[in-house]
Amino acid sequence: MGRKAAGRAARCRGERGAAMVEFALILPLIVLLTFGIIEFAIAFNTDSNINQAGRAGGRTAAILSTDPQMAYKAGAAAATSLDISPGTVQGSPTVCVAKFNPAQPTSCINNAFATVMTLVHPGKPNSPVWQIADEDDQGNFPAADNWPVSQRSYGCPVNGQPGNYDKVIVLVQANHKLLVPGLFSVFFNNDSSPKFNAVAVFQLEPVSTNNCS
Repeated sequence: MGRKAAGRAARCRGERGAAMVEFALILPLIVLLTFGIIEFAIAFNTDSNINQAGRAGGRTAAILSTDPQMAYKAGAAAATSLDISPGTVQGSPTVCVAKFNPAQPTSCINNAFATVMTLVHPGKPNSPVWQIADEDDQGNFPAADNWPVSQRSYGCPVNGQPGNYDKVIVLVQANHKLLVPGLFSVFFNNDSSPKFNAVAVFQLEPVSTNNCS
C-alpha cells in the first residue's frame, strides 16, 4: 500500500508540474489575445466616433449656408460628438471645414476656403468632451470663417434660372495612441500613433429667396 500511495503522489506531482508548464506556455498567448481585443476595441471605438463627429459637423455646416461662422459652428458640433477619451489619442484632434472640390474629393486642409480648427479637452464638469480651441470662455467664435458667404452657392436663381448648390467638406482627424505600440504597431504600418480620418460631404441647404441678392 505504501508503494502504491507513493506512486500516486508522484503521478500527482508530475501532473501538477505538467499543468504548470502548459500554463506557462499558453499564458503569453492569453495575454496577447486579451490586450489585442482591448487594443482593437478602443481603435474601433475611436474610428467610429471620428466618423460620427464628421457627420455631425457636415450636417451642421449644411444648414448654415449663409452663416459667416459656419465652419466654427460645424467644428464645434463635430467636437461635441467626438466621444473619445483624451488618453486614447496622441496630440490634439483637428477639424477642417471647407468648400468641397470634386477634383480633390478627400482634400480639405489645402483648400483655399479651409478653416482648420484644433480640438481641446476642457476637462470641466458637464462640458462637451471636446471643443474647438477658437471658442472662448463665453462660447463665442471668430466673426467669420475662411469661406466668405458671398462666395457660397446655395440655390439662388441666376438670370431666372435655378441656382447651383455648393457642397461642404468636413474632415476630422485624430492620432490614435496604441496601448502596446511594440506589439500592435505592425498592424498599423508600424505606426505607434496611426492617424484616423473621417470625411463627410454635404450639400448646402437652400435658403429663402430673401437671402438672395
